Amino acid sequence: MSTDEGLRTVFERCGLDWSAAQQKLAQGIDTRQAEANREALFAAGLWGVPSFRRGEFTTWGQDRLWMLERLG
Repeated sequence: MSTDEGLRTVFERCGLDWSAAQQKLAQGIDTRQAEANREALFAAGLWGVPSFRRGEFTTWGQDRLWMLERLG
């Protein structure tokens, strides 16, 4: 997906309209929400996904889902 041809292949395999995607991409991407999420992630002392937060409890990794389940 690092090239237009790779991205096109993914879109077409998903049954999506490549022409419509190109038009949308040409408009630019608003990254404000992604940046806000990144800042919140770093503020929580985390650096990547999967990261989980419930109340004051924060953890990283799918192998920690049991901890979230115990929180109820």
